[in-house]
Amino acid sequence: MMCTVAFDLPGLREARRRGDVLVLVDVLSFSTAVAAGTARGVVFLPAGSARRAKLLSLEEDAVPSVGRREGGPGKYTLSPSSYDGAPAGLRVALRSPNGARLAVASRGAPAVVVAGLVNASAAGAAAGEGAKASRCGVTVLAAGERTAGSRRRRYAAEDFLGAGAAAAAVDLPRTGEAEAAVRAFEGCRGDLEAVLLRTASGMELAGAGFAADVAFAARVDALRVVPLLMGREIRGR
Repeated sequence: MMCTVAFDLPGLREARRRGDVLVLVDVLSFSTAVAAGTARGVVFLPAGSARRAKLLSLEEDAVPSVGRREGGPGKYTLSPSSYDGAPAGLRVALRSPNGARLAVASRGAPAVVVAGLVNASAAGAAAGEGAKASRCGVTVLAAGERTAGSRRRRYAAEDFLGAGAAAAAVDLPRTGEAEAAVRAFEGCRGDLEAVLLRTASGMELAGAGFAADVAFAARVDALRVVPLLMGREIRGR
């Protein structure tokens, strides 16, 4: 039983073959939004596209998420601040081509935890406990980003750092990949907001007027919630 860090769907396929507990990391922004919402009692239905989010909202009596620029009172987005004041029990079909897509593909694993930097220690510790109970390993999956206008995916440094933060809290021996991610996180921890703002995703968000979302995502262990994927739903524990 070991803790490793892997990338997106190829890593997921190997983790499923091993029967590992999964930790899904999409720091900017699916994981951070989910942590912020579930900390308030929001239930999420992950959806890989806007169309799927609308369908899920009809099937599951949920509110479909909207794009950040469409946000406002009673509207929910990938911005963590959109869940300020959200009522407990609210159901949101949350669209994301990265973290939500990975969550849908993860159904059926022994356990699936969602982690950002904001809840890394709680999520990593819970994953480790689950793995020991199931006598399996833990794979922390860095989601990466879909390149605009393309099906190709790119490496996302923020997800590697988030994976390292979560892996640091897993009480299992680490593979070299996990150790490298942990050391990267520890090396950047003192200046995480500045680092995230210089990543490709961080610069895109800041350029669009959402630097506050990046700053929130950099708040290591600000939340103690453990979002768990159960069937179609993600609920906090």
